[in-house]
Amino acid sequence: MKKIIQLLIFVIVLISIFIFYKLYFYDEVSIKLKKTSQIEEASSDKINNNTIENLKYNIILNEENSYSISSVSSEIKYLNNNEIIYMTKVEAIFLGKDKQAVKIISDFAVYNKLDNQTFFEKNVIIRYQSHSIFSDKMLINLKNDMANIYDSVRYEGPNIELKADQINLNLLTKKIDIYMDNNLDNVEIELNK
Repeated sequence: MKKIIQLLIFVIVLISIFIFYKLYFYDEVSIKLKKTSQIEEASSDKINNNTIENLKYNIILNEENSYSISSVSSEIKYLNNNEIIYMTKVEAIFLGKDKQAVKIISDFAVYNKLDNQTFFEKNVIIRYQSHSIFSDKMLINLKNDMANIYDSVRYEGPNIELKADQINLNLLTKKIDIYMDNNLDNVEIELNK
């Protein structure tokens, strides 16, 4: 009887150690992502867990418009069967029928693969020909070909600089609307000679 109790205590201790190890020390097996045959959709140099280095998506929106986005490092997550990509050191290019590129650079971005909506954040720079817009945040909605640029917005163009709360940019026509959140505030404009 004494040996059975000792054996039972020994088994309980082993099970407790195993459970403790699983909860606190065991690293989950890494999930390896498989490369698909659609190389032009996403290419990567290194795949480890859900982190992908040098990721690039090329999206053909229609016969005249395309959008590409790339990052140095990305993490893929799935929400309700939707692929969401969290990107670091991001560069995106929108090409319209005029073949003039709108280039976007930022420290971070979140790209929704389902609707191609992209949220850029921190040190956002938008360049088009001799025009540059700087901000902390930008949201691109490709369904209506619009970009909303906000949070510390500054525009630099030929012979002009301005500061505003928000700029809306039509990616097709390149027309911009500049405004302040409060109608009583004014856009700050400085003309350069």
